[in-house]
Amino acid sequence: MSKVYLGRDNTITLSHKTDGAATDFGGVESMVLTLLDGTSNVQVSSSNVDDKIDFSTNGTLVFKLGSEEIPVDRYPIELVAVTGGNKTQLIHVDDGIVFDVVQPVAIA
Repeated sequence: MSKVYLGRDNTITLSHKTDGAATDFGGVESMVLTLLDGTSNVQVSSSNVDDKIDFSTNGTLVFKLGSEEIPVDRYPIELVAVTGGNKTQLIHVDDGIVFDVVQPVAIA
């Protein structure tokens, strides 16, 4: 499980392979991350490789979600890459990757 700390500049880095090699993200125009909560899913899209989802390095996905407005909860995720209008599912809910979105407690 990976933690997203709201209001913080933390990152989550995941490796992604296709047929045993680092996935080639060349030509990918955008990524759409869906955090599944069972009722009203939260979607975060990134069309800029150094935005909320950095896919500038083949095989490496870096998520920067601390500034997003995401309700505190635990979310299984799905990730779709968009290339030329075609969508390719990179992460399926069955992959078991979970993001735990938390609000840090201020220490006085």
